[in-house]
Amino acid sequence: MARTAPAVYDVDDLDWLRTELGVPRIELDPWGSLIVTPADDAHEMAVALLVDQALHQLLLPPGHVFTGIPWKIPGGSGYLNVPDLTVLDDGWRRVGEEAFDPPPLLVVEVASPSTRRADRGHKLADYRLGAAGVYVLVDLPATEGDDALFEIHDFVAAVTATSTNVAELVVGGQSLRFASPAWPSPVADYLGRCRGDHGLVARVEGAARWVRVAKEGAMSMKRALT
Repeated sequence: MARTAPAVYDVDDLDWLRTELGVPRIELDPWGSLIVTPADDAHEMAVALLVDQALHQLLLPPGHVFTGIPWKIPGGSGYLNVPDLTVLDDGWRRVGEEAFDPPPLLVVEVASPSTRRADRGHKLADYRLGAAGVYVLVDLPATEGDDALFEIHDFVAAVTATSTNVAELVVGGQSLRFASPAWPSPVADYLGRCRGDHGLVARVEGAARWVRVAKEGAMSMKRALT
């Protein structure tokens, strides 16, 4: 029997909606309506490269670096946000179905023309109110060869900064260096230095597959950990 679509959606509907609509990223507005952001290959590869860098630099146990895990901030805008990258502190737990305790150490959004207003608007306000440690907004270059721009909001230090192609962060007391997530870019050199120059393409493609699987399974993982 076909499932009847509800008039208003909630966090439990996201898995089904992603499958039905065939899109990797869905968020909800305060009234339970869908916000669907089409993701192109450049966006998905950028997210995969940022995830790869976080996984290999931060000394955290498994189950602390996520993509596609929802976060709704109590007392915030009412939007159910789904950051491109979320890093959670050791010992984290869900509060209800949509919040975290303690708050994320890091949230990252890779901007697109259709999301920049939200990324610098209600998401910036929500992540600040929700006490995230650092919020990084990444603007990919419009054309190959241009610079990627990092906009860094360090809520712990109460500092905002911008940088091109490289971002130096402190995440939960650990250093994290993001190289440009545009492809091809200096991130290729970064990956090569970190793990040797063999199998670079295979590793990047593996990271991209990891992102797709994580997006599909983030909600199921969240429920299992609750």
